[in-house]
Amino acid sequence: MLIALIAACATPILKQSLVGTPRVASTRRAFDSLAPTATTSGVSLILDNAESWAARWELLADAERSIDASYFIVEDDTFGAAFLAHLYAKALQGVHVRLLLDGRGSASLTLPLFGRDLLQELAATGNVEVYVFNPPMPQLLRSVWERSFLPMSSGTHQKTLVVDEQLALTGGRNLSRAYFGATPEEPAAMVDADVLLDGPAVLEVRASMERELNSDTVVRIWPDVVNISSQRDELLMLYAAMDAWVRGAVPAEPTEQALAALGAKALAALASSPLPAEREHVRDHLRELVRAQGVWGKAPLAPQTRHQAEVKVVASASRADELDDAATDAFVRALGGAREHAVLVSPYFVITPRLLRAFEQASRRGVAITLLTNSPVSSDNPPAEALFFDTWPEIEARVPTLRIFAKRTRHLLHRKLATFDDGLSFAGTFNLDPFSMHMNSETIVAVWSPAFNRQLRDEVDRLLAGGEFVEYRIVRDARGKARRYPARHPKAGRPVVAYGPRDHVAPKDIEALEAMRELMLSIRGAWDFQVVTD
Repeated sequence: MLIALIAACATPILKQSLVGTPRVASTRRAFDSLAPTATTSGVSLILDNAESWAARWELLADAERSIDASYFIVEDDTFGAAFLAHLYAKALQGVHVRLLLDGRGSASLTLPLFGRDLLQELAATGNVEVYVFNPPMPQLLRSVWERSFLPMSSGTHQKTLVVDEQLALTGGRNLSRAYFGATPEEPAAMVDADVLLDGPAVLEVRASMERELNSDTVVRIWPDVVNISSQRDELLMLYAAMDAWVRGAVPAEPTEQALAALGAKALAALASSPLPAEREHVRDHLRELVRAQGVWGKAPLAPQTRHQAEVKVVASASRADELDDAATDAFVRALGGAREHAVLVSPYFVITPRLLRAFEQASRRGVAITLLTNSPVSSDNPPAEALFFDTWPEIEARVPTLRIFAKRTRHLLHRKLATFDDGLSFAGTFNLDPFSMHMNSETIVAVWSPAFNRQLRDEVDRLLAGGEFVEYRIVRDARGKARRYPARHPKAGRPVVAYGPRDHVAPKDIEALEAMRELMLSIRGAWDFQVVTD
């Protein structure tokens, strides 16, 4: 993670669209200025982790012709492996599958000699094309030669699933139990969001994957020349067990009874008995599955609120291919068009000077800006928190209409959502951090719909009313101007903090963040872009 955040790039950023802050008359004008052309499509927001897993499972189950899946992280746990098992089962039914994984995020599955067995088994069906985007090992020498971390650290941050070119699912969720487990039962469970699309916008999501498949940095995984240890039986057993669990075809409890029923379903998927080692490996997954009570019986997916709306899919390319900051540009334009309020939900908040200027200009127009993000208590990204925890006061001072709410409980806020005034909304994979802005490919689903916009804002209101967030505040005078420490004070010139991370984060964690911050700032000259750090 540290390498990714301090990525040094060989070419300075000169592209004009990355520098300017356009003047936009309204959020409607901002939406109209985004590429590509808008389509009228259906949009459904899926917030619940278990329902999101059921949506993926049902999409795969309904596939008749094609499945296109692109993910940043696929873990070899029950959920990640079951997803691959479902792809395998559909391939055996004749469905054509294309799977693209990020070389860093899914390293445990994609590294040669270490984890490719499952992917090679999929490829051996003849109906699955498996690709790895920018695998780090081949790029290591290039990084050394160019004295740049860029070749080995840029990647695809996409999380998209397209079925039969008719339905698409995208958002913040990768494929592991942390994204689908319920927060009461899974200590590492995340608070996330996806959008389900139907209609012409689906083809735009698929096109973003097509562009990455054509990248020079993509490597295809082929079947083993000699398949010494087949994964076939394990995949079929895991598929059958997960399908039974999600559909409630086995008892959910007591645990031993549920485990026995799942084992029977798994064995029934095979024509002959599996090897003892295969059976035990699958049983490990089943032990994990019976703890995921939230997803039991979730399929078929309950009806979701669907909005017929104008939709644009904004996709930015990875720096491994080209310099393309369409996603950040979309945010700048949306902020430029806002006249009343902007509500932003992002796991991280480490912004560039260009984005800060957009915030400042919106604030001067009186736009009320609300940000929900993580604190050091909930975050999974210490480098990002190190750059944020002493930077936010100056940002609040320069953007007086900004209110920052940080999560004080441990479950990571992983949603990437935004609303601008009452019509424009964003949902997708894009974080407000330099990794998303300058390194990875990203997707933003831009939606023009007052009803969808209201649904997102209602959900933010619900989160804030739940008591899991604290507001970070600086001290202001009677005119609302930030108070700063006097000249002789050790913090001379800095805004006075009323409440911040130091008020609710353990001192030892603050010390660790301070040390990391010093390290990050000492090497900022290695970046070819700037981030706001003071």
